[in-house]
Amino acid sequence: MQAEPRILVDGPPAFSSIHHIAIPCRDLDEGIRFYRDVLGGEQKVQESAFALFELGGILIGISTEGTTRMAPE
Repeated sequence: MQAEPRILVDGPPAFSSIHHIAIPCRDLDEGIRFYRDVLGGEQKVQESAFALFELGGILIGISTEGTTRMAPE
């Protein structure tokens, strides 16, 4: 079996778009107010621990469950 040739890349990748991102959230109500009321995102979904917004053509999901955050220390 022959190895695939390596492609050398100079610098970070260039993205043409981003479909969605997921962000941990410490308080769902606070997160909803921020993404909807402050940033002007269109709220698409709200569940007990998850909300989804569209902002600038990107879907942004926030959740208080099943996520990790950096500890203060």
